[in-house]
Amino acid sequence: MSLTQVEAGTLSESQSTPVEWQRKHVLLLFASLATIYIILAVVRILGRPLDGSQHFIYLADGWLHGHLYLHNIPPDTQDYTLHNGHWYVAFPPLPAVLLLPIVAIFHLSHQAVISLIFSLGIGILNIWLMLGVLKRLARRCMEYSPCSGDNILAALYR
Repeated sequence: MSLTQVEAGTLSESQSTPVEWQRKHVLLLFASLATIYIILAVVRILGRPLDGSQHFIYLADGWLHGHLYLHNIPPDTQDYTLHNGHWYVAFPPLPAVLLLPIVAIFHLSHQAVISLIFSLGIGILNIWLMLGVLKRLARRCMEYSPCSGDNILAALYR
């Protein structure tokens, strides 16, 4: 395939440009990683069911009931903080903020489903974002200077 074929538009349907080839491979890599992630999450849930320590689900439920403390006391209070007769979650609240719509729909009756859906969604989003970072890093390395493995590792750990 030559540049004149691309410019003239004489490429057949079976031929693809390097950009299309790269896009197909990135999507295939994403689909493969997401599938592996989903399989591992389901195997983990089936092998060892989730216990009652769903901190952020309980926190979101407390917020939906108008409290900063937990509305329902979890079966295991190991990581919770007791203050003035109320149980509080000591961890930063961002996951509870993101879980609010899901907890509003499913309430506390489907904690395993809520946890699985949220974990899979965040995990797959993380895979997509990391692939985007790596694509950007590869593009930057090709544009400006040749990158060695040491430069790539240094860029990832800045």
